[in-house]
Amino acid sequence: MLLLIPFRQYLERLAEPRSIVDVVLVFLVVYGVLVISSVDNFVKPILMSRAGNLSMLLVVLGVFGGAIAFGFIGLFVGPALLAVGWNVTKAWLGIMEKPAAA
Repeated sequence: MLLLIPFRQYLERLAEPRSIVDVVLVFLVVYGVLVISSVDNFVKPILMSRAGNLSMLLVVLGVFGGAIAFGFIGLFVGPALLAVGWNVTKAWLGIMEKPAAA
């Protein structure tokens, strides 16, 4: 969203009618809020659960717990810490998956 400020200035210098600049910026803001944010909120947990061999519920709990504990940066740190803790616990209890023989 911060990139829209210099982009607006660039468009104002190029475009003659100001209404076209406003229409383009409104479209970009709506597209960013509705499409990009929603895709990020759905795709990120799915990819994180596949990469870390965690269930979707644990990833979502990691996101919310991280956000509560660490704020904005916790959205990224929370699931990573949860994945490390989950794998360490599984290794400690001896229930790690055995790699398939090649």
